[in-house]
Amino acid sequence: MSTRRSVIWAFAGQFATAAIAFGSSVAIARLLSPYELGLNAVAVATSGILSIVAASGADALIVREVQLTPQVVAGATTVNAILATCFSIGLMAISFAAGPLLGDEKAGDVLRILALVPLVSIVTFRPAAMLQRTMRFKTASLIALANVIVANAVTIAGILLGFGYRSPAVGTLTACLASLALYALTSPAEIRPNFTLQGTRRMALFGFRMVSVTGMGQFVQYFSQILLGRFLGINVLGLYSRAASLANFIYANLYSTATRVAFAQLSKDYRETGQVRETFLRSFYIIISVMWPLLAGLAVLSRPVIALLYGDRWLSAALPFSLLLVAQIFTLSFGMNWELFVIRDRLAVQTRYEITRSLIGLAIFAFGCTVSMVAATIGRIMDAAIGLVMYFAWMGRLADAQPREIVAIYMRGGLLAFIAVAPSAALMIATDWNAQVPWFWLSGAIAIGIAGWTVTLYLLAHPLLQELHVISTAALRLLLVRKKRLDMLPSGDIPSATNDRLPIDERF
Repeated sequence: MSTRRSVIWAFAGQFATAAIAFGSSVAIARLLSPYELGLNAVAVATSGILSIVAASGADALIVREVQLTPQVVAGATTVNAILATCFSIGLMAISFAAGPLLGDEKAGDVLRILALVPLVSIVTFRPAAMLQRTMRFKTASLIALANVIVANAVTIAGILLGFGYRSPAVGTLTACLASLALYALTSPAEIRPNFTLQGTRRMALFGFRMVSVTGMGQFVQYFSQILLGRFLGINVLGLYSRAASLANFIYANLYSTATRVAFAQLSKDYRETGQVRETFLRSFYIIISVMWPLLAGLAVLSRPVIALLYGDRWLSAALPFSLLLVAQIFTLSFGMNWELFVIRDRLAVQTRYEITRSLIGLAIFAFGCTVSMVAATIGRIMDAAIGLVMYFAWMGRLADAQPREIVAIYMRGGLLAFIAVAPSAALMIATDWNAQVPWFWLSGAIAIGIAGWTVTLYLLAHPLLQELHVISTAALRLLLVRKKRLDMLPSGDIPSATNDRLPIDERF
């Protein structure tokens, strides 16, 4: 599948998934109290910490490997299975000591349900990794969509039936089982795992480096939530987790989707040509130009957004939500660094950097927890700023790009963000940041900002417009080709399924 077709399917699937998950999260937040969401937050944070320790990173190895052999796949599957089993046992053990460890024994009920999820992932690991390597984003997107539908439907049904705070965990487990069934249908050749101990030492070392890089940041995020709950209470954790979940939801469903496709293309370019510069700069420029204006706009409009989505009882989460979005803006400034380090096989270097940054960030956040929820959230901004200082030079070095090229992207992205957000910021200042600002005026301010952002894209001859033009032209061509094929059929005939198996250049 071509890169643009991958982007179309990845974003189409992610958009549908995000829409369902977003609407469901609003309903769940209105059905559960901050205390009940706090119980889930501390349980999920505990599960997240153990998942970092148990993460093998083997899926990235399968995607990256130049010469992928059955032995490599079997070894990666073995490492993942061993760690997943340890993960499950760890969750079950902690669930019986949730009171003294997590501050509330009810969190143990959630952990005991979540302990079953890693066991299911042993079987789904291989087909999921192969879908990404082969860039079958259509199938992956549809499975992800089904996963979200099942998880949220079961969660909401559980709450309405009286299962309360346990419902999200039940929904997660049910969705994993549904994904297992779908992988069996769509990837029958991959669903049966093969195991071997040969080569697992190399994979374990690769996984350790991967976990050290990506895991340290996740460890800080999860452990910080546990600290917040212990210092400021489960109710405050519920408010913070709602702000963090919404911020991470936006980040994961846009940035992570884009980089998932970009990583596959960067890996392909590096395998074939040994170069990643053009793909990196183009992808980074597009991501910054879309994400910065969106994050900045939501940060400015955090109070009316929180009030509209979750109601006035959640307004205390508005300021933390805004601050977390600012932290993400800083984080995006050194975005895609993980992809570059993986492709260039320099994870040992990034491991040292990430451990240092994460420990400093954790210390700052922990100190903030002794003051207030807002002070703790400001620590996130400081952590992201430290990351920018540490990784900026490495981005250019690994991508073979000049620092001035990256700075130019910052400047243009900042200009786009300022133009897009200025009308909304002016309105909020004029109304003294009123959460109940009339939506007629707010909609108008947002529309003016989007219009200004679009005009600026044209003035900058932005590559995003070129990509949209190519995608729209290709989609139109695809529709016309299929219409022509249908018109050539006798009336009432149904085209054979094999007729759709044309080469990609003919379909796209």
